[in-house]
Amino acid sequence: MMVLPFLTFFFAIMATIIGHRRSAIIIWAIGLMISAFMFHLHATDPLHLAF
Repeated sequence: MMVLPFLTFFFAIMATIIGHRRSAIIIWAIGLMISAFMFHLHATDPLHLAF
């Protein structure tokens, strides 16, 4: 699941290289939203410690 943000950033860079600027910006924004969502899931995950 953590590969999703990196994969979308890779696709955004590839779209930039190909010359599709608008698609690259949209894909980059999707990658940022996925990263923010993943961080939210990580930050709100309860930490269960058992000693």
